[in-house]
Amino acid sequence: MSFAEEEAADYQKQHAPQAQKPKKEKKPFRLSVGGVIGVITACVICLGAGHYIRNSTLFMEKRTVEHYLPVEEYVLVDEDTGEYIQNVRTLKFDNKYIYEGRSNYLMTSRGLKPGDSWEKFVQEYGDFYADTIYTSPVGEDGYTIYDPDSVHIYDPILIKDFDEQYVKTGIVDPDKMHIDVNFRARTDGVTIYYTEAEYERLRDSYYDHPFRHLSSYPNLNEFNLSFEFAPEIYSTRDSTGLDYISSSYYN
Repeated sequence: MSFAEEEAADYQKQHAPQAQKPKKEKKPFRLSVGGVIGVITACVICLGAGHYIRNSTLFMEKRTVEHYLPVEEYVLVDEDTGEYIQNVRTLKFDNKYIYEGRSNYLMTSRGLKPGDSWEKFVQEYGDFYADTIYTSPVGEDGYTIYDPDSVHIYDPILIKDFDEQYVKTGIVDPDKMHIDVNFRARTDGVTIYYTEAEYERLRDSYYDHPFRHLSSYPNLNEFNLSFEFAPEIYSTRDSTGLDYISSSYYN
């Protein structure tokens, strides 16, 4: 082969079109039935776990406000051992009740139990705000009577102030009337809202937020510690005094 022919052959080799490799065909992503079920199951578990944690009090703050009963005192105590039988910071709060003939070994953190007097209650809880107080007269047959003129307190009031304004003046007579007292503390599972002002600030912050439509209304749960006093003539009593105690958490 002459020099010119060799040069032409080399040129053709260098500039010959390259054979293209066949491209792999991309298959569309497909999720199997088992995969779909797995994704749905994972979503349900996440939603359920989130709801459960939001309704728990495991991560609730430790904070008190003057004249408001601390959440740590919304629990009952074993009178014999002095141990708390409930825990306010838990995944699920265990509601408890005490009344004559049931759980008589239990008492509040301040030593109140069925049979104790109104005076002892005022002595132990007088400096704290009750959330509500309802009263109703008890008839001679031992049952409460509906009376629209009975004293119903819907705004927080110090127990000692209620005692001074209503009990000591004779407007409310523990020997003739049923008295229901309830303490309440709200929480979202982390922050505690003791006062109405704290709750109002939470509501205002929600309505003032520019993206509030993307979130739900603040979901608050409640601790409640309730006391019911009944006169001797009440159907279940044989003496005037504390008839029923309830320690509960509502969500």
